[in-house]
Amino acid sequence: MQLIINADDFGLTAGINSAIVEAMQSGLVTSTTLMVNQEGTDDAIELMHQHELENIGLHVNITSGKAVSDPKDIPDLVDENGRFLGRSHLVLECESIPSSQVYLEAMNQYKAAISKGVKLAHVDSHHFAAFLPNLINGFVQFANEVGLPTRRPDYYDQDLTTLNVPTTDQFSSHFYAGRATEAGFKQTILELKEIAPNGTAEIMAHPAYYDSELDAVSSYTAQRELELNVLLSPTLREWLDSQGVGLISFNDITRNHNEEY
Repeated sequence: MQLIINADDFGLTAGINSAIVEAMQSGLVTSTTLMVNQEGTDDAIELMHQHELENIGLHVNITSGKAVSDPKDIPDLVDENGRFLGRSHLVLECESIPSSQVYLEAMNQYKAAISKGVKLAHVDSHHFAAFLPNLINGFVQFANEVGLPTRRPDYYDQDLTTLNVPTTDQFSSHFYAGRATEAGFKQTILELKEIAPNGTAEIMAHPAYYDSELDAVSSYTAQRELELNVLLSPTLREWLDSQGVGLISFNDITRNHNEEY
């Protein structure tokens, strides 16, 4: 099996940013996805250039902070100050929100990242919010238009017939919370391997250094540092090798897709 380990939330806080850089350079993380509208965004981009990081994706965010788009253009996603209304609102209202608003905000976040010199390699969605029923149509339109590989957007709806860009055979969100241990990591990998031992898979991760800044913006806090410790484990790379699991990036998914189609 070929495995992508993606670190979500690059740009959310400085403690997250430094942890992700460390996990990419010295650990198991093979890619990360950037949030373009957070307090730590500029720090993340500075670190990206400083360390010449590759395999940076866009973490399309429609739940946290201030939107990139003009609030008048996405009125069902934001309040009067242009701040996102949150995931709970989207879960309740997703069927009635025009998916074109998701497309527009995703595209504007994409353009914002490009304007800051980020060479984007793939895309996904913060809190899986852009994968909600109906809203997924705007995300898929965006992904198809920019032509970048994406995390599997079938988190709620298994239909991927309209998606025209590469994705993995499997995705797992289970390396999280109670599974933020070496045993939980191994269990997640073995579950994926059992289903498609010769396929491709992605797992998400949330490495961070825990501090007061993180406490202020996320409910998932101390567990992130536990994840970081796992991802920096000197023995897990050998364990992956012993299981026949190779680490890849979304660039490899692109090549596989091109060869297949």
